[in-house]
Amino acid sequence: MTIYPQRTPEYVPPPVERVEEYVSREVLEFGQELRVRYHIFDDRVMTFFAVMQITHRDDGWTEVARIDTCHATVHKHQLHKGSSDTVGTRTELSPIPVTDPYITIETWYSESLKHMHNEWQENLRLWGGDYG
Repeated sequence: MTIYPQRTPEYVPPPVERVEEYVSREVLEFGQELRVRYHIFDDRVMTFFAVMQITHRDDGWTEVARIDTCHATVHKHQLHKGSSDTVGTRTELSPIPVTDPYITIETWYSESLKHMHNEWQENLRLWGGDYG
């Protein structure tokens, strides 16, 4: 008989059918944008977000970096030019607790917007773009 360690409970957002999705975009400068997607549950609490930095090149829009709340953590993906890898270099920023997860999600949403505004040129440089 094998005994497995007890799994730590993880945050699971409400089903997508029970949330309202909101999408917005903000131009940082010509050819550079932030695109934001988030879910609101019960008209009042944020349950998921993704803040994506994208750049426009000859072949269209390409994702440079993103901060999201998938997989029970807030984490950043730094992508790399010329790669088809959609995960890139992943840096965990914060676990999302099972108890009161919405406080963490909303706090990190605000922090993520600030970070992506303040670091977009560095993100582009790390991606392999024109700034730096």
